[in-house]
Amino acid sequence: MSRVARCWVIAAVVFWSAALLSCGRSRDAQIRITFHDTQIDGRTIARVDMTVVETQLLDFYDRKIVVSNQPQSFDLLQVTANNPVLLAYARVPAGVYKQIRLILAPGTTITLADGTTQPLKTPSGEESG
Repeated sequence: MSRVARCWVIAAVVFWSAALLSCGRSRDAQIRITFHDTQIDGRTIARVDMTVVETQLLDFYDRKIVVSNQPQSFDLLQVTANNPVLLAYARVPAGVYKQIRLILAPGTTITLADGTTQPLKTPSGEESG
């Protein structure tokens, strides 16, 4: 057998061995989703109170995967790069994900610096994220 043919046989054996070994392994990945916002000056807005009731992923095939359904409430103005909120830490099927959706509870409000509170409009935030 020529040297080139031996190299191809060895390469094929290595490839199929690796393929067969990977079949028995988990095809899961870990995902950690954190959330933070940039700080604002606070002269006009005092608080933005919101509750995330569910965190979802939408995969490449538009399948929804719920990665957390534990409600978390916070003032968005307190959630900064130095103080992020951990929304989800989960095992998911390895793959390509095209969206992260945050489903909000009804009643998200914004409090202005003068003390008045108004509902915050979040189109589709309570339904599809």
